[in-house]
Amino acid sequence: MLNRTAVTCIDKKSGFYTKSILAIPLRHPTEGTIGTLEIINPMDEFVHELNLGIAKSFSVMSAVSIVNMRLQESLKNAYLETLLRLGYAAEYKDEDTFLHIRRIRSISKIIGRELGFSIEDQENIFHASAMHDVGKVGTPDAILGKPGKLDTDEWSEMKLHSNKGAHILSGSDTEILKLSEQIALHHHEKWDGSGYPDGLKGEYIPLAARVVAVADVFDALVNERPYKKAWPFQDALDLIKNEKGKHFDPEVVDAFFNCLDEIVNIQEEYN
Repeated sequence: MLNRTAVTCIDKKSGFYTKSILAIPLRHPTEGTIGTLEIINPMDEFVHELNLGIAKSFSVMSAVSIVNMRLQESLKNAYLETLLRLGYAAEYKDEDTFLHIRRIRSISKIIGRELGFSIEDQENIFHASAMHDVGKVGTPDAILGKPGKLDTDEWSEMKLHSNKGAHILSGSDTEILKLSEQIALHHHEKWDGSGYPDGLKGEYIPLAARVVAVADVFDALVNERPYKKAWPFQDALDLIKNEKGKHFDPEVVDAFFNCLDEIVNIQEEYN
């Protein structure tokens, strides 16, 4: 039924004049009526049996398309939620797990935006960065939870989590999992080539891994871990600045500091 009050209000705002509306239900074969197809001010010759038949057919096709899109969105959300849970699983023994993952995702996205990432790439690094340490599921508990400094053998075992994570994530055709594999494998590489596992240097390190490297180190510094107390913010910022061009990509460090207020807000929100 035509709601004249609502239509009049819309017409005043748009400068349009609604004389009549032809409304056809959007009926889905299994979901029932999910909406309405409205034709504003249809011409008299349009209201003909043949044209009405075409409009009804179009309404059915539209209903099917809408339901399919909803299903695809639901499947996508389930997929992304599964990836997040996989990231949680990697650090399940750490009481800060969920907040750490949430901070890393948000900080990586913020830095990516500042670097000029497209909206799609920002979303990809947001989701992919959650699995940066997924390889830790294969690291012994005694090493992950050791309160002191790791010895040489323990450190060698710890470093294997990069390769393990990449192996877990390898072989996928999806963009997010391919990016996750890059990040898992290379987020401990260093700009000067002294990192692991492959000793990559400079721009040979994938950009997403360079971004997550800064986000991960900063977050690890300012939050408590089994082997260390939380650092004061300024001390952590000084380290990031001092490691510019050594541990970290200079452009990524600049982007980090350009967005520092947002990053500090993320730390406060998920703390």
